[in-house]
Amino acid sequence: MNTGLWRQLLPLFESVAARGGLSPYPPPLEPLPPPDDIQRAINAQDGPQPTFAYMEGHLLPHPEGFSLQIRKSSIDHPESGYGVFLHGTCLPGTVVGLYPGTVYQHGSQLTPEVITDNSYLISRYDGVIVDGRRWDQKASELFDARLRASYVGNLSDEDDALFAAGMKRFENPFGIINYVNHPPPGKKPNVMCIGFDFMLDPEHRHSLPKHLQPYLPNTMLKPAFNFFPEQVFMRTVVCVSLRHIQDEELLFNYR
Repeated sequence: MNTGLWRQLLPLFESVAARGGLSPYPPPLEPLPPPDDIQRAINAQDGPQPTFAYMEGHLLPHPEGFSLQIRKSSIDHPESGYGVFLHGTCLPGTVVGLYPGTVYQHGSQLTPEVITDNSYLISRYDGVIVDGRRWDQKASELFDARLRASYVGNLSDEDDALFAAGMKRFENPFGIINYVNHPPPGKKPNVMCIGFDFMLDPEHRHSLPKHLQPYLPNTMLKPAFNFFPEQVFMRTVVCVSLRHIQDEELLFNYR
């Protein structure tokens, strides 16, 4: 199975790099808390506070001929929020995207802060856990930090290059599977999530070329104790279609 996944993943990453990355995220449903000085200015003004409406993300062309898009979910549930929609036709067994977030290689790395009220934790069969919560917010925070540093004149060319490299992990338009919802009553999942390891050895057939590695939409915490040489560059979760899909919202089983 891994060979079949790899044959699709490599062209997927090549297509991302060819476009130079693309932010897939719509504006947030709720405004992020502004800095204290901005909040004081807002409080000093009269009139209603601004609100955010549901917006649509970019149409994200996939190498297999369909497109993905983040927009308001079709599920009638107060917690459904955004969802991921597939426009066009997708064959069974197609790698649709990747689950972004922080990768915990062992459950002992999880803290109460990470676990509490977190419905974005997804576990692989080998015990690896990926936390996709607030991934888009982390992208916004990094972008804002870059802007602030540039504004105050405290951004060297070297620092700017580091910021740009760090942003690439948030600019993989297929790293959006954390937006996929659980099926509502009466509906079945049309995609599933599978673990996949990108290897360190450049000679390994599952090793991403260096120019593609920054587009992996994950960061991985290394265990405190590791008695064996590390052979894996990134442990990930990929999303694969279970059946023929045409112009539908993507759904996978959270349980």
